[in-house]
Amino acid sequence: MTVERQYTEKFRVSCSRMLDAIREVLAEGDPSHSYQDTEETEGGRRITTTVKPRQWLFLTTALSIDLDPEDTNTRVSVRTRSQWFIIGDVFNMFGGYIRDLLQSVHNKLRVEAEQS
Repeated sequence: MTVERQYTEKFRVSCSRMLDAIREVLAEGDPSHSYQDTEETEGGRRITTTVKPRQWLFLTTALSIDLDPEDTNTRVSVRTRSQWFIIGDVFNMFGGYIRDLLQSVHNKLRVEAEQS
């Protein structure tokens, strides 16, 4: 059994700008985890990576990001999928990975907008 979480959000930026922001966030990582083995397919519209927690007790998690351009906006769908033998998510870690990623993207885009 695996645990899956998914969240979709619409951003008011172009797909190319969203892709740049996501690349930066994945390269920088998060205080609690890093992103490894990141791959882009479909011209950057699909990104897959592995979330590696910095604490050795926790296991890695697959994370995928799909970008869907809509005029000047971009719909971003993020999905986590645990390893097959995980049967629950008591601490909502898998949803937390999605929230962390999207919050970092929001922060990056906000800082850039303020600097413009």
